[in-house]
Amino acid sequence: MKLLRTILLATLCMCLLAPAMSRAEETSTTSPTGDRWAKGTMRVSETVYIYAPMGGQLEAFDLSPGDELRRNETLMRVRPLDVPAPYDGVIRVQHAEVGDLAENVIRQYGALCYLAREDVQWLKASTSTAYDDPENRDIRVGEALRVYNQKTSAKDKKETLGRVVSVSGTDYIVEFPAIFDAEESIRVYRGSGKEYKDKDRVGRGAAARLPPIAILGQGVVADILAEDGQTVSRGEPLYLLDAADARHVTAARTEIVSPANCVITALYAQPGQCVAKGQLLLTASSLNALECMVDVDELDILSLSVGMTMLVKLDALPDQYFEATVERIAPLGRIMLDTTKYEVTLRLEAEGLLPAMHVTAYW
Repeated sequence: MKLLRTILLATLCMCLLAPAMSRAEETSTTSPTGDRWAKGTMRVSETVYIYAPMGGQLEAFDLSPGDELRRNETLMRVRPLDVPAPYDGVIRVQHAEVGDLAENVIRQYGALCYLAREDVQWLKASTSTAYDDPENRDIRVGEALRVYNQKTSAKDKKETLGRVVSVSGTDYIVEFPAIFDAEESIRVYRGSGKEYKDKDRVGRGAAARLPPIAILGQGVVADILAEDGQTVSRGEPLYLLDAADARHVTAARTEIVSPANCVITALYAQPGQCVAKGQLLLTASSLNALECMVDVDELDILSLSVGMTMLVKLDALPDQYFEATVERIAPLGRIMLDTTKYEVTLRLEAEGLLPAMHVTAYW
């Protein structure tokens, strides 16, 4: 009888303990991948700062915070101050170098470079050599005149139309296409038709090349677009110039590209805005540099050390585990209710992860 009572008492104790053991298993921190665990999130470990490569005006662009960028993708373009060629011609005597202050170069050499117009000639004439007629002494700027070399041989005769480009007293200058030999004697007439009448002669002189044109500018030379001896067209940029206080050692870029795969977090510029070299245009978070940030309980923090390996599981990928390395342990904890948590940084090498994903680390 005593034995039966003992057996019944033992059975009753086991029945009472079973629910408690079941609840303990449900709240246990023990994981099949480790004895301890901590929760946290993925976050970017690198912020990308993108600056203006030179001063100028931003061309139209379409970017917003949250946009995903690809490495080497063109984001914006800067329209800088340039120095265009005033005429067709050939660059002669290039004096400037990248980084020079234009005013200093001009003070020393008279110009950044010189432009030789090889398609045009001119002559300096005087109304004192015109036919004696009051009308022939009235020369006006912009007036078209006939230019003729008066050769006896038909094959050597040349004629063209010129235009008066300046008048000073009795002297004036006529500019015309370069068809004559250097210093060839030229006569200038009014009138029309094939014949040249003495009473229409308004002067004479010798054909000459135009003097080289001085190319000027202000600011720091950020790039040189035409070399000595290069043929250029009217309106073609010869130099890119930046503000006088800007510093350029190598030729400036006008395109602004993304240095990495990233997502824009803040935009500080808008289309059409004038910017200075080095001005911050936007910030972005690199998608190639993510790390885990987990909060470790004060009871577990002493079990960790830098360089230690953990297993990490993401809520988004519940069936996969990734190896992670402890990279940093914050020395200062944060009090949360009745416990203290320490932030631990884990380096995780995996593709396709995104910031703010929830993770659990086991060790």
